Amino acid sequence: MLMTKRLIMVKPDLKYADELFNIHSDLIATQFTLLTRHLTIEDTNQMIRNWIRYWDENNYGILFL
Repeated sequence: MLMTKRLIMVKPDLKYADELFNIHSDLIATQFTLLTRHLTIEDTNQMIRNWIRYWDENNYGILFL
């Protein structure tokens, strides 16, 4: 975990999939993002797995593709 006075970064985890799917599948929430809207929970799980892989390789952060 990385922490400052204004930010807490925790390692991504699949336990956040439902909440993230609610955001990434919402038409309004994703209308101006570069990423495509998630149509299935598996889309979200794959995104989280990519974030986990990036964290494991770099010891911080997430990769936005």
